[in-house]
Amino acid sequence: MASRRAIVIAPLAVILLAGCQAGPAAIEDGTYRAFAAAPEIGVVPEVMLAVNGSTLTISEGDVIASVESRAGEAEYLVCPPDGTGVPAPMDGPLSLGPVTLAEPAVFGDCGSVTPTRVTIVDLASVDDAAGPVPFTRWVEFCDTSDPDC
Repeated sequence: MASRRAIVIAPLAVILLAGCQAGPAAIEDGTYRAFAAAPEIGVVPEVMLAVNGSTLTISEGDVIASVESRAGEAEYLVCPPDGTGVPAPMDGPLSLGPVTLAEPAVFGDCGSVTPTRVTIVDLASVDDAAGPVPFTRWVEFCDTSDPDC
């Protein structure tokens, strides 16, 4: 009976450990599409994101913009319930669909779901009462190489 219990408990421990991550992963190079948006933004904008190191290229129809990200300084709750991280600020305001993010910053995947995600937030929209994360303006992107994106 003890060996049977160990067989059941071992896979459960692996699942629980896989879901635990202290904060976001590094942002992986690749192509992403807008997947979800904060309620304040409304409809998910039809935006594509290409990541190549610290260069982020955003395309929305015929409009293409490249921005640079840099090391951030402020830590925020970015992977609920308690995973903190430092979003990487971008070098200027950024328009995503109907909204302009005054102080855009980006962080990588939290490792809790698939496909791999990248999230752009507006540091100017910090509100501790906003919900699971303290930003009222954010757009989440998913890795287009994953068929579930």
